Amino acid sequence: MVDQYKMRFPHYTFRRWHPYVVNVLETDVSKSQAIVKVLEYFKIHPSEAMAFGDGDNDIDMLETVGIGVAMENGSQRLKEIADFVTKKSDEDGVEFALRHYNLISQ
Repeated sequence: MVDQYKMRFPHYTFRRWHPYVVNVLETDVSKSQAIVKVLEYFKIHPSEAMAFGDGDNDIDMLETVGIGVAMENGSQRLKEIADFVTKKSDEDGVEFALRHYNLISQ
């Protein structure tokens, strides 16, 4: 079905990140572009930022920042490009990664 939508809506980008889920985005929109805009606003260099993700649709985001963290329950492809693989979301994976990088203390 995605191919039918691609033909009908060529100005959109379709990114499958799950067998049953596809992100539909404007061609010039991505998570990494959003991160860059937010970081520019706060005058933070991307190398100083950290991002968390769990699917292939997060790859560009993790590649944009200094530290890319994949959730344990994330896609294999994402985990391969991540700087660190943390626990699952429902096991306080974000907190675990922040402690791993000494960004929060006990």
